[in-house]
Amino acid sequence: MSHDNLVDIVCERIQFDLAKLKGNELEKIEVDSFNLSDFWNQFEAAVQGLSNEVTKIGFACGQPPYPTSGVLAAMLQDLVQCYSVMRDLYLVLPEEVGATVYQATTSAVVNIVAALLAIVRTLLDLSEKGAKERLTLTGTFWEACAAVETLPRNNLLATLGVLEGEIGLAVDAQEELTQTIEEDREATSELGSEDNFELWTNHERDLATKAVGLVKVTKVCLQKVHKAVVEHGSCSSPQNCAELDTTAAASRTVSPALDDFVSELYHPVDVPTALENAGKLAAVLRSLLATVQGYHFKQGINKDLINKLLVFVSHNHQKLDPSVANPLPQLNNLTVTT
Repeated sequence: MSHDNLVDIVCERIQFDLAKLKGNELEKIEVDSFNLSDFWNQFEAAVQGLSNEVTKIGFACGQPPYPTSGVLAAMLQDLVQCYSVMRDLYLVLPEEVGATVYQATTSAVVNIVAALLAIVRTLLDLSEKGAKERLTLTGTFWEACAAVETLPRNNLLATLGVLEGEIGLAVDAQEELTQTIEEDREATSELGSEDNFELWTNHERDLATKAVGLVKVTKVCLQKVHKAVVEHGSCSSPQNCAELDTTAAASRTVSPALDDFVSELYHPVDVPTALENAGKLAAVLRSLLATVQGYHFKQGINKDLINKLLVFVSHNHQKLDPSVANPLPQLNNLTVTT
């Protein structure tokens, strides 16, 4: 078999798997007994084994004399074998471990397989140019493999990772808005006129200043949910895993709403849109709190705390838009058990 045909066959196999992986269409492998800790030990070893084979090929094909078709065939056979071990181990991972950790693992595997495919394709060009491209792509592949070491090992850790990411974005948004307000204040002082067309109008400035409160309460809501999950969260049962997944999904809706809200506060401000976005952000926060109110970690975010957070959300929303209906009389209707 010619060199090109051999590489094409391997590429087709990997590309087929990659398409199926992206669509979550590869058939799962069922085992009699699954142990999550054992899975991670075996999966990490398999990824390392695949990385070693890629490195071997990189050295062998890095400069003349390049390997013969027979030698390359043997190396590709070892590569495919290691790849198959890694892929099949991933297919053993059941979705019942929790959607959040499962999706994170799937994403990592997709990145590894995509990087592997790119490297194998370069073997069609055994030249100095191909070697340089292969070296760059190998670095990308190593990064994809290294990412496995930082994957959350269970659904609790995966959910905490999502919450921490959302908290980080909220912190960034608060710092960004606060800095913009300070820069506007300094520019206004230097220019000596609050009517400069490059600066906020008085109404816009007042709106942005009040908006800081809603951004802060967004951060606080996320932090309180995170604290409750840290202290009382568990992934020891399918029900708990499902609740963590729903918590992660609800948390992910916060940053897009927050970004839309803060982005609309730059001069010139479309005030109706800014107020509409404030309402959407407040609604997302209420939805997040309603989502977690009865979950297994409710001991850390009980009825009283949820009520206080809802008051903070409504108060800061109404500071921006006094015309909104006051939902506070409905607080007593919350059915949160402690």
